[in-house]
Amino acid sequence: MLPQFRGIASTLRRVIIIVALAYSCYNIVLYFVNTEPKETTLADVVFDCLAEKFKNGNTFEAAFTWIFLSEVVQTCSAPANKTVIPELFFGEEQKYFIPAMTPNFEYTLLTLGVGHNIEAEKKILRKYKNCKSFVGVDPTSEINENLVVKEGGKFLQRTVGAKDEVAEAYLMNRQGNDSNWFNMTYTSLQNIITQAGMEDHVDLMLMDIEGAEFEILERFIDNPKKHTPICQLNVEIHSPWNNGVQKDEIVQTLFKLNEKREYLLYVADGIQVKKQVFNRCFFINVKDPYCIDKYYPALKNRVTAA
Repeated sequence: MLPQFRGIASTLRRVIIIVALAYSCYNIVLYFVNTEPKETTLADVVFDCLAEKFKNGNTFEAAFTWIFLSEVVQTCSAPANKTVIPELFFGEEQKYFIPAMTPNFEYTLLTLGVGHNIEAEKKILRKYKNCKSFVGVDPTSEINENLVVKEGGKFLQRTVGAKDEVAEAYLMNRQGNDSNWFNMTYTSLQNIITQAGMEDHVDLMLMDIEGAEFEILERFIDNPKKHTPICQLNVEIHSPWNNGVQKDEIVQTLFKLNEKREYLLYVADGIQVKKQVFNRCFFINVKDPYCIDKYYPALKNRVTAA
């Protein structure tokens, strides 16, 4: 090889070696950057866990997720439940409430579906006395109106739905010992909230509306900005296999709701009614600043995720 070409070849080898070393160093740095623990919020840790659990929401596996929803949610919420602790209030059905961080706080309480029983509400009202507005809603006024008014509340005779329409509703009879289907005029959830005078925020909502909750949860996904923020929501989700074919996709609905990162499913209590499985779910709003700062600011804490 001619001397001048030997010099060029030697220089070229050096350049190749330098480029190779630089590329190797880049990959090493990239590896450590990608594997370095990342900071996230405590709420996002729970959301991420639920996303993994609900991802097969439109498959056969979803049936098992629904049946064992209590265990699934308990596992996912574990990282947060030492700092954000809901209080349990027993009535005919147990309800959860996370009190505010300051003493003597004010709050609003909205019950959808009085159902001849407000024992849990009474216990909440007695422990936290600064309820500035308590409203109970039910399709029938017999018994229900007296219960609500006796506790200083306002009663609205309405049938709650996802939208304003006329459709069938599953209602309790006057004696409270049986239920049946009737054609009723539904009032949308947002209009109920407006009529209750809680347009700014609902601090605590208790919902047991005999199957209408499926469409309402879908509305939270499709039109979140059209709803008044609800800080804490107790909702009894009835058996998906007893409420029409589309309700079978309830786990997929939970997955889509989880993806919105607004309402966090924090507690679920499964109950069996004959051959059906209901889940009493407790959601908390972790997107609205009023709700987070007032009730559970710890969920904004930065934590290290693996």
